[in-house]
Amino acid sequence: MTFRNKFVRGVAVLGIVGPAYFGQYHFTGTIYNQNTAQAAAAARYDSNTDPFVADSAIKSIAKKAKAGSDLENAKKLHNLLNIRSPGGLKLSSSGGSSKDDRPPRTAAETLKKGGDCSEFAYVILTTLNEMGIKSGIIILDVGKGILHALPYAEIEGKKYIIDPQLEEFGVGGAQLESGKIVRLTYEDAKKGKTVKFVRVLEFSQARALSHMEWGTHLEDSKDLRNALVAFKTALKYDLDFGFVQRKVKSITAKIYNQSKKAAEKAFNAQRWQKAADLFEDALDHHPESLAKENKAAMHGNAGASHYNAGNFEKAAEHYDKAFELTGDEKFKKEAKEAREKVKK
Repeated sequence: MTFRNKFVRGVAVLGIVGPAYFGQYHFTGTIYNQNTAQAAAAARYDSNTDPFVADSAIKSIAKKAKAGSDLENAKKLHNLLNIRSPGGLKLSSSGGSSKDDRPPRTAAETLKKGGDCSEFAYVILTTLNEMGIKSGIIILDVGKGILHALPYAEIEGKKYIIDPQLEEFGVGGAQLESGKIVRLTYEDAKKGKTVKFVRVLEFSQARALSHMEWGTHLEDSKDLRNALVAFKTALKYDLDFGFVQRKVKSITAKIYNQSKKAAEKAFNAQRWQKAADLFEDALDHHPESLAKENKAAMHGNAGASHYNAGNFEKAAEHYDKAFELTGDEKFKKEAKEAREKVKK
């Protein structure tokens, strides 16, 4: 996962030959096709998607992992899902250093197809939930904006990291910029002495991570509107996620600027209804920082477009809003003239 201008998923496996990064996995032969990715992403994203739905395979693993106490069960689950175990989790790249080449997977999909660090966490949290054990995800920054997600089980007030890439239970691995791999307990990770601590997501908040990853993938695919839906959905689960808050603001501003530019082009071409629709779309996505005078001007433009398209009542409504924002009498006059057209 990368925290630069976007949030990119990725994984790394310990002990492989060549460059390996926690949070960023470089595969040869992976080609990013923007058009294909955009079409697939737009067709598949659903704001109701829950990455933690336990299918029959996950329920079967949860049943196999029950060996006694919660701690014993968590240890057995770690063994069952370890990447070195027969039938364990499989590594699967989600892209290179700057793009997600595929959408994020749910726990059930990851179990079948493999996944990266965050997707491994979905499998582990889903299975722990099925077993009745509290869980969450701790997120670390290993340098250069690269993040790593580690799942944990909470048993009798103590948190144990379950890293399927390591053989040792209760410890997670992270690879630093220098290439050094460090092993951390939950307490070590939370203190942030060796690796920068970012935040903890409890199980109820962890769905935010999946929708955030969807948002990044959709943004990479140039599907800004669905990306905005995904980031806003992420905020429903975790309102304090600063990165997502910034993404909502930046994408909203991008859509506003795109619609405004297209609206002005349509207006100049005298495509009045098209211009009206686009000005209204720009208003729906206006940045919070937009000065009221600019917003009033947008309402004025929308009003003029509707007036020329013959939608006089709609025109009057926009002129009214422009007047409310500025107190400029010219908008009041325009609203009056539009309503006189309605009476005729």
